[in-house]
Amino acid sequence: MATDIWGHIEYFVKKKKTFVLAPIDLEAEELDARNYAMFCAMGGGICVDGIGIKFPARGLPDDLSLELYKRQKGEADFHTKSWLATEELKECIDYVREKLVTKCNYTVEDVDESLEPYLKIYRRMKDFEDEGEPARLVFWFDN
Repeated sequence: MATDIWGHIEYFVKKKKTFVLAPIDLEAEELDARNYAMFCAMGGGICVDGIGIKFPARGLPDDLSLELYKRQKGEADFHTKSWLATEELKECIDYVREKLVTKCNYTVEDVDESLEPYLKIYRRMKDFEDEGEPARLVFWFDN
């Protein structure tokens, strides 16, 4: 059985003093492809190719947006819930790139192509950060 990731970008609105769900549908775009190396680095999905867990799963954030709380509530198949700040996601991307190229002998081109969806997410998160709004990727897996 395959594992899928469900992810959502939240950003902090200083005026409201809370995180809100970004109006970006990642399931329809970036997270459609399964990248088990990234899943593992991000919190312990299926670990492959000598990739270890870079950031152990930490559960959902205490200040999860209400919209996202409602989306994930009651979904029995969801597991390994976690979140990454913008730079933590970048660290996972860099870690997986380095491991797959140096330890597993994948070509840089193949690795970069497989990581492009996550780089798109990182760039979207970075846009919020550049506007002074801290961002994070909240995610979980299902089977």
